[in-house]
Amino acid sequence: MVEQGADPQTAADYLTLRKAKKAAPTHTALRSVVAEAAKAGMPVQDVLTTCCARGWAGFKAEWAGQQARAGPSNPVKFDPVAHVNRNRTRPIEASNIIDIPAERLA
Repeated sequence: MVEQGADPQTAADYLTLRKAKKAAPTHTALRSVVAEAAKAGMPVQDVLTTCCARGWAGFKAEWAGQQARAGPSNPVKFDPVAHVNRNRTRPIEASNIIDIPAERLA
């Protein structure tokens, strides 16, 4: 993959990713990624960077086209604190509390 223009570190990161996903870095699989990069009209470096960033063990040319048409995705992030607090009432403010000593009540 370095022969096709990929940065050695990016290529190593991609191979590590494939290994972590239990996808063997076979010659056939790597040639497939290079071929799909050519189909998509993307440099191999960009394809490997995208695969590493997205956790993809492989690449298909149509994925690049779908991503370009879809635009950037902005998923709503789950906020666990807001989820827990959504139905809570506000605490009583300290200025509303009147402290009366027991001697005054007697």
